[in-house]
Amino acid sequence: MAKNSGNILLNKFSGNLGDSVYLKNYGGRQYMIRCPNREGHKKTEAEAANQHRFKLAQMYGSQVTKNPEAKAFYTPYREGVMTEYLLAQADKMISPVIKYIDSSDYCGLAGQQILIMATDNIRVTEVTCTIIGPTGVEIETGNATPTVRDEEWSYIIFKDHKMDEGTMIVVNAFDRPRNKAEAMLIIESAPGK
Repeated sequence: MAKNSGNILLNKFSGNLGDSVYLKNYGGRQYMIRCPNREGHKKTEAEAANQHRFKLAQMYGSQVTKNPEAKAFYTPYREGVMTEYLLAQADKMISPVIKYIDSSDYCGLAGQQILIMATDNIRVTEVTCTIIGPTGVEIETGNATPTVRDEEWSYIIFKDHKMDEGTMIVVNAFDRPRNKAEAMLIIESAPGK
């Protein structure tokens, strides 16, 4: 990859130069890159799916740069040559991860908490928690709130309920582009047993 360091004929130019190279402006610098040779290549299903994901990420990045509020969300995360567009694109490509669900302080009483550790390449913006009884009936659902610890969220139980063996805690974490991660914890033994 060659860098343009002052050629005034190529300055601010981008795109193909013939069939073999193209110019790309990135972070205030200009690079000359060899065009890939895809002659006779047929995309696999996985390649086509990944290309579709990348196109969606590009569209999301473009939408972010046109929306001042969305752009301001990504501005604090800029480092070096990273732009809000590139950060938004990366955020769209990578889903959050739920690292753990801590139910050690939970036994079915209002006011008790469930702790959740959820991470993302940029930031998790919302965590929801749903408690489902062993028969599949939803007991309660609501939003968790961030704690003072980085990337940790707390869900406070808002009504008393019987916690039997097989009760499920379903947690969903979302980032700004609404990528979703889901994790489930099944209570194996009821309190006092």
